[in-house]
This record gives sequence, C-alpha cells and structure tokens, in this order.
Amino acid sequence: MTVREASKLTINVIMEFWKKASIPTRAEQHCIQKLESVFYEWKGLQKHKSRSGEAHKKQEHEFVSHLEDLFDIAHQDALTIISNPEDRAFLLRQREKGRPGSIGVRDKVTERKARAAGERKQAEARRRQKSVDEMNISACLTTLESSSGEDSDHDQEQIAMCDDEYKPVASSSTDPADCITKPVPKKAKTDVLTTGLMAALDRTQTSLSISEYG
Repeated sequence: MTVREASKLTINVIMEFWKKASIPTRAEQHCIQKLESVFYEWKGLQKHKSRSGEAHKKQEHEFVSHLEDLFDIAHQDALTIISNPEDRAFLLRQREKGRPGSIGVRDKVTERKARAAGERKQAEARRRQKSVDEMNISACLTTLESSSGEDSDHDQEQIAMCDDEYKPVASSSTDPADCITKPVPKKAKTDVLTTGLMAALDRTQTSLSISEYG
C-alpha cells in the first residue's frame, strides 16, 4: 500500500469522528496532504535518529509533543459555519493543550434529532411522490374513459358511413365478380398505458382493469 492510499484510508476514518461531532472539515485532499506532511516529518527524524546534537533532540521533542495535540482538519471557517454554541465550544476546547472535553450525552441527543429530521424529510418526499403519482393516474384514467366513449361513438359513425359507402354496386351482369364489396377499414388503437403510467401504478399499488378500457 502506498503512502497516499494509507493516508486516504486514515483520513476517511478520522472524518467519521468529526461528522459525529458536527464539525465541518476541510476538503479530503487537503486533509490527506496534512497527514502526509506529518508522516514525512517523522520519516526525516527517523533518518537522522543517530544524531545526538541539541537541535535534533529539540526537533524530536517538539514532534512527540505535537502528537498529543488535536490533528486539526476543521474547515477554516468552522467557527462561523457551526450554528450550535456547544459545538463551537467543543472545538475550541479540543484545540487547547491536552484536548480537554469529549462527546457526551448531549451530542448523542443532537445526533438522534438530526437522524429523525432526515427520516421525516424522506417520508415527506415519499408522500409528495405518491400524491403526484395518484394525480397522474387519475388524469390517465379520465383520458381512458373519455377516449373509450369517443371511440364508441366514432365507431358507430364509421360503421354507418361504411354501410352507405361500401354497399355492393348494382349491375345488370349475373357474374358475381361484377359485384364488389370493399372491406371496412379498421381504426388503429392507441396504447395509452405507457411505461411511466405502469410504474406509477406499481408505486401506488393501484389496480387497473385493462379489459374495462380496452
């Protein structure tokens, strides 16, 4: 596994904790770069670990002391973006030396409220979609009924016209071939049960008798 892959996996895990604390974070690539800089700093110290100079010892001490500090990946405008005063106070406390403060019961309550709000929004979206589907189905059924009535009247008119237009032509000839009867043209049917309508019927669990409108 490369350094970049390991850093990406680590940042993904870290970000989950920041989300639970309701603190906005920087873009993922910036967090990865910050973690990699810590790794390469440690790599440099390891390379020269045999040095016994005062400057090197000081660098090692500072590096170790910073490991106890917050690995801060908060958004640069986090304190402005956060609306909950308790969340802002928690971030400020975590930035102090020793990182005092922890996620307690209040944070869990906030998390449950946020989850419940999300579920309510999803339920409302489903209700709106069902209402739209029912309206579409109602409009299609009205169209079917109207089309069925018009087709019946139209068919009767066509039959009457065809009776007048396509009567056998009288002829003095006794040859049956001289008396020609033209076939009555059939009216093409339009398929109003589209794929979208059938999907809406399925979502709303509406049963439609096809034979009634055929």
